[in-house]
Parts: sequence; structure tokens; C-alpha cells
Amino acid sequence: AGCSRPGGPEPRDGLEVARRLAHHWPAAVAQLEPASAEDALEPGPAGFVLPGAQRLRREPVPVLSGLLPAEASGELTLSCSGSAARSLTLTLEDAEPVSGGLRQGRVVYPAVLPQTELIATADPGHLGLFFVLRGPAAPTRWTFATRAGPGLSLRTTSGGVEWVDGAGVTRLRLPEGSARDASGAQLRVSVTATAQRVVYQLEGTPKAFPVLVDPIIEAATSAYRAGEAG
Repeated sequence: AGCSRPGGPEPRDGLEVARRLAHHWPAAVAQLEPASAEDALEPGPAGFVLPGAQRLRREPVPVLSGLLPAEASGELTLSCSGSAARSLTLTLEDAEPVSGGLRQGRVVYPAVLPQTELIATADPGHLGLFFVLRGPAAPTRWTFATRAGPGLSLRTTSGGVEWVDGAGVTRLRLPEGSARDASGAQLRVSVTATAQRVVYQLEGTPKAFPVLVDPIIEAATSAYRAGEAG
């Protein structure tokens, strides 16, 4: 079984594989299509700049700004509305130092882990980190080393993890992810965290490869007390 179109081989390009898998998954389609000018990742001096920086310059709303690393083994730096005190740094453990390539406003890191590609998509309030698992040797657990700014504290919720400021307002959150395999079956992706690590785990066994996995990172789109988050 696979995601190839009838009469055609499975594409080598991870972004095209992800797009073919996404026809089972309407919520992912828009994220994987060529980016609009508002949502495009852009080359920066040391990596790729998130599109939230463009909106931040225009209007004071909660946006996710930051920088994707030039190589997959580097640091991913995020902040809510450009605040250094409310920043979060994530580094994918065991990642190969492969260079990312900009494709239609998305960033593709090939062979970041065994049988695994990483695709980054973004809009001003979200960062999507799609893993494309090519076969059974691909890891199903992904660990990010984390470092939060002095203005953020970690909080665990029933639907993921989040970082709150000193007033208890959620500024950044990582909800549970999900995955679809080549048969169209959906799998849950759990997320747990300590002060130094965030761990995503694919729950269950895929029926067919490749598999598209979508953890996502968000800026808080409205100010609310962390204790009131459902």
C-alpha cells in the first residue's frame, strides 16, 4: 500500500509525498500548499524567518515570530510577539546536520532522521512541523531539547503543553498532534514535557507507509488565564 497515484511511482520529494497524503487530511492541505505572501517563510542571515515578523511590524497582535535553523540539527527560536523574555528555543535531538531548502514558502529538511523528512510550514500564529515517515525504520518518538526565556513557565494541560507568563496568561502552546498513514488511518500523537525536554510520541502502529505527522506550535491568539484553558 502507498500514497502513489494510480499508474505513477511514489515521488522522491518529501513535500510532494506530504501533499499526496494530505488528501486524506483536509486540515493539512492549506498548510502544505504553496504559501501566500502573508504565510511564506523567508531566508534570513542564519536560517529561515517566520512570517509572524512581517505582521508584528504592522499591528500589535499576538503572533509567532522567530527563526528556523539553516540545518535541522540547529536551534529553532520562537517568541510570542517578538519578546525575548517570552521566547522558547527547541532543538531536535539526534537530527542530522542537513541543510533546509526553501520550497514555495515552506522549508524542507531531507533525511533529518532515519527514513524521515521534516517540513516546516507557518502562518503568523502557527508553526507546523510535519514529519514524513518513509518506512518502518523511521523513529516514532521525537524529542526536542527546550530552553524558555525568563518570562515563561511550563504548564501541562489535558490537550498538550503550554508556556505562561508571570500573570498566568498563555503565550505559547504545543497541542497534541495527529498523523495519517498511507491507508488514510488516523493516529494520535501525544506530547509531554519537562523544563528541558518536549517529547512527541506516535501512538499506535501505522497500517501503511509513508506516514504524515503534524505536531504544531502556536502563539496565543487571545489573552486568557492558563487556569481557564479547557
